[in-house]
Amino acid sequence: MTAPDDVLLYTLKEAERVVPYKEGTLRAAALKPADDGEFPHPLRAKRGARNAILIPRSALLAWIDALPDA
Repeated sequence: MTAPDDVLLYTLKEAERVVPYKEGTLRAAALKPADDGEFPHPLRAKRGARNAILIPRSALLAWIDALPDA
């Protein structure tokens, strides 16, 4: 799965289409304050209009890269 180069910020729903995780997992990761060693690991996110969670493309790619290898 690849993230389009022209997208700067993803909503949770958009990010769900890019990575193999559900919106709830992405939300939990975005709201997680610190890495406690448990899955999901924290995902850097911003708050947008109407308190929407927005995930920068670079943060989403870094989060995927930080997942353990198979």
